[in-house]
Parts: sequence; C-alpha cells; structure tokens
Amino acid sequence: MHFVSDTEVTTVLTFPILVAALEAAHRRPKMEVLDASLGDEKGQYVIRSAVDPGRYMASKMFTSFPANLADGKMPAVQAVCVLFDGTNGRPLAAMDGTEITHWRTAADSALGTKLLAPSNPETLLCVGAGEMSEWLIRGHRTVRPSLKRVLIWNRSPERAIDLARRLAEDGVKAETTTDLDAATREADIITTCTRSHQLLIKGRNLRSRRTCSAISTISPAAVCKDAPHRPTSPSSRMPAAAISTS
Repeated sequence: MHFVSDTEVTTVLTFPILVAALEAAHRRPKMEVLDASLGDEKGQYVIRSAVDPGRYMASKMFTSFPANLADGKMPAVQAVCVLFDGTNGRPLAAMDGTEITHWRTAADSALGTKLLAPSNPETLLCVGAGEMSEWLIRGHRTVRPSLKRVLIWNRSPERAIDLARRLAEDGVKAETTTDLDAATREADIITTCTRSHQLLIKGRNLRSRRTCSAISTISPAAVCKDAPHRPTSPSSRMPAAAISTS
C-alpha cells in the first residue's frame, strides 16, 4: 500500500488536470455514496464513502474543529483518504486528505464556473476569508483568466485584509469590501466559503447571467432563496446560476 503525503499531492495536482478529471467523473454513472457523522459544529467527525463498481472503493475521514483557526496552528478541517481496489478489495493507498480536500473542493467549484459562468467575467467576489478562500480564488481564476479583480468580504475585516495582501503579493488585484450587497450587485462570479447560517447572498442582488458558487454550510437555497426565479443554469431569462460544493 502506498502512503501519499501532502507534498506528493501538491506535486502531482494542478487545477487544469483536476478540473478535467472531475468533469469526466461527473459524466460517468453516479457512484454509490454514504455519509456518516458524529459530534457537533464545535467538533465533528465525518466519514464519506463511495463505491465505483469494478474500479475503486474509497473513504475520506475528516474532522472539523473551527476553533483551530483562532491560533493558526492547525487547519479547521483535517482529513485522511483511503483507497481500495474495487475488484478484489486490496488496500491501494492512504493519502493526506487535508490537501486533497483543498484541491478537490476548489476544483469542483471551478468546474461549475467553467460550465455555467459567462465566458469573460471580470470581477470575482469571495465571501469569507478562511483557509479555503485562496484556493477557491485560484481555481476560479484558472478556468476564467479574464477575472482581473477580486473583491473580498469577511465577517471580521482583518482576515479579509490579510487575504487581500497575500493575493496582491501574487500579483492579483484584490480589495476588501464591507458592503456585501453592493459587492454582490457588482460581481460577475461569487464564491462563498463560510460557516454562516444566516442569509448572506440575497437573490435580489444577483444580476442576470451571474454565477454563485457555495461551499461549506450554505446551500443554493440559502444563498438565493429570495431570487425572483429558482437558481438554474444561466440564460437570458434567469438571473443567476447556483452551484453547491461540499
């Protein structure tokens, strides 16, 4: 059995490779998936398992401890992935699931943008400035290189400022905002990475042919529940497309 470290994961993966692989996987027959969880929002243990008949069997085991972010010593989500041969059950690999989670979540969200978003968007709004935010911004800018400007809103402005600084160091034109409604109306693509249970993205602020991608605890219904039409793929008749990634 092979043990795959976070360094190996990062060495192998790129967003173009992963987005293409995820698109191919989504077009295949749906796999059997089962989730199980214990604990609560302060400390949660989750196992997500899937069977691809005749090919592979796998599980991702992860913990979620949001308080870890307070001191910055450990990520909020930590994970391990295990992979088995789907023809004989032989263990194939144990992998660093934390790094895989970052890559896969951002790439799946970016895939939604690739398929649903306008072809030449210019402004990306990132709602939340946690550990996934920078990954999501990188993923969306990979599939839509026309995104030259990034707006960042976060409940605590300090973290938004820090994220904008890091992005600027990489040559990204990033700025913070405290007016989420105005930023929503201005953005071409919106990506959210927040644990908030409150409605943040209001459907009435989404312009026609704009895309909203939600991860973590928000669902498309929570993001756009007051939209004049049900979220769907973008068209001249619908205000926005909504994507949910977990």
